Amino acid sequence: MNVALAFFTFSFQVHEKSILLVLMPMMLLHPKEAHFVRWFTVLANFSMYPLFKKEGLVVADLAVNLLWLWLTHDPNTQLHRIQKNFYRLTYVIMTIIFLLDWFVAPPAHLPDLFVMLNVLLSSFCVSLLMLLRTLTEIL
Repeated sequence: MNVALAFFTFSFQVHEKSILLVLMPMMLLHPKEAHFVRWFTVLANFSMYPLFKKEGLVVADLAVNLLWLWLTHDPNTQLHRIQKNFYRLTYVIMTIIFLLDWFVAPPAHLPDLFVMLNVLLSSFCVSLLMLLRTLTEIL
C-alpha cells in the first residue's frame, strides 16, 4: 500500500483516477481496518470531485459516497479518540469545501479556489497517511 501511495504522491502528471490504484490494495485491508478503508475511500472520491464536477457527475458521486458511508457504517467500531476526531474533522472539512463549491461562486481573481482547497486537503491527508503507514512498518 505504501508503494501505491508513494507512486500516487510523487508521480509526474498524476491523473485524478490514479488514486484508484491505491484503493485496490487497500480494499484487502477492509476486514482488519474497516474504519480506515471507509475514510480513505471517501477521501479518494473527494479528491476526484473536480473531475466529477467537470464531467457532470456530482450527484452520482454524492450518491455513491453516501451509500458507501451507510453500507460500511459500524456503530460498534472502537477507535482511539484522536483517530475518531481526525476522521470527523476531515469529513466536516470535505463537506464544507463541497458545499462552498456547489453553492458559492469563487472570487473573480481566484477562480480555482475550491479546487485548490480540495487539493490541499487531499494531499495533506494522503501525505500524512503515507508518513504514518511508513512509520508503522518501520517501528
